[in-house]
Amino acid sequence: MEVGFTLGEGAGQLIVTIAREHLLYSLNPEKALRTIKDSLIGCETQTALDILIGKIILFTDKDGVSLNGVVYHPVIHKEYPLLDIEKWSAEKLLQIIDTATGWKESLTELRNCIIKNRGKFDFTVKYEYLIKYFYDGDAENLIEIDDDVISSIKYCIVGIKNFLEESFRVISVIEWLYKVYPDYIPDGFTILPEPVRNLSTELMELMTGDELVESFIRKNTIQMKMVDDFIKNERNIKETLGSGIKPVDITKGWSAGWLSPTGDYYALNGSISNMLHNQIADALLMAKIIPITENRKDIRENPDRWLEKNGWVKVHGNHILYDGYNRIRLNEKLIPLTAQQKEKLIEYGNSCFRGILQVGYMREPIPAARLGNVDDIMLAKYFSF
Repeated sequence: MEVGFTLGEGAGQLIVTIAREHLLYSLNPEKALRTIKDSLIGCETQTALDILIGKIILFTDKDGVSLNGVVYHPVIHKEYPLLDIEKWSAEKLLQIIDTATGWKESLTELRNCIIKNRGKFDFTVKYEYLIKYFYDGDAENLIEIDDDVISSIKYCIVGIKNFLEESFRVISVIEWLYKVYPDYIPDGFTILPEPVRNLSTELMELMTGDELVESFIRKNTIQMKMVDDFIKNERNIKETLGSGIKPVDITKGWSAGWLSPTGDYYALNGSISNMLHNQIADALLMAKIIPITENRKDIRENPDRWLEKNGWVKVHGNHILYDGYNRIRLNEKLIPLTAQQKEKLIEYGNSCFRGILQVGYMREPIPAARLGNVDDIMLAKYFSF
C-alpha cells in the first residue's frame, strides 16, 4: 500500500522560518543555510542566501509536491517582508552593551569583596576530591559551594564567561552577515563593543592578579572608603544618566562638567577614578548632543576630543581648561570663549570658589571676573599649553 502526501501552502515559509531561527536565535548561520539547501535539492548557496533574507519567496506549486521561488516585490509581497538584518544586528549590539554594563557592576562588587577579604577566602575541600585532584588534576568537585560569598563569586565568573562567549558568537554572526550581504550592515557593527572588550580585559586582570586590587589590599581603611565611594558614585552616576543627560545649574558645586558654547552645563558628581568627563562625553554622544554620522568612528571612540575641538570648556572643581585657543597651533580655526561661557564661568567662580579660578594647564589663579574683562589675546595666554 502506498501513502501519498502533499505540501501545504505554507511549506516554503516554514522552511524559511526554521532557517531564520537557526540564524537569529541559535546563532548558527551554517545550519540556517543547510536547512534551506537540504530542503531544496540542487539549491545553490547564493540562492539559499537570497531565500534566507527574503529576496526570493518560496510558494507551493499547484501540484502540491514542489516549491517555486518568486523574486520579492515590496508591493506584491507585503506579507513577506525582507529580513531586516541591520535592525537585528543593532538590537543585539545594544543588548550585549546593556548586559555588559550589568556584569561590570557585578565585577566591581567582586573586586570590592576581594579587597574587603584581603584577597583570601576560606572554604571546605572534601578529602576524596582533594586526593583525586592531586592524582589526576580533576578539580570539578574540589570546592564545596556551601558559602554565600564563594557561591556569588562562582555565579559572577561563570556568568561573565558565558556572556562573553555569547557576545563573541553574536559578533561572529554579524561578521558573517556583513560578508554575505554586502552594504546591508554598517562597518562599525562588526567590532566588539568597547564595554564588552573592557569586561573581558578586567576579568583577565583578576585571573592573572589585578594590580589595582592588589594595591588596595595593601592600603588602609581610607583606601577602602575610596572603593566604597567609587561604587556609590558609579551607582549615582547611573541613576543620574538613566533618563538621559540634561543641563544643570553650574553654581551647585558639581565635581566636574563640560560647558557648551551656548552656556549649557552638563555635570556629574564623583571622583577622578569615575572618569567623569569621559562619562559625560559618552552621555552627550548617546543623547545626540554630539552630532555623529556612521563614518565618524573617531567621534564614537573619543567624544571628549570632539568637545575639546568644538569649543566646550572642561571644568574640574576650580580648574578650568579650554582648547579653543590652541587650535591655531594645529592649523585649525581659533575658537574663542563665547559670551555665554564667560558669564557662566564668572558666576561659577564667584558662587563656588570665592571669585578665584585656576585656568589653563599651568593652573594660573585669576579672578573669575577677569575672564569677562580681558581680550582674546590674553585669554589665549591663560589657556595655552
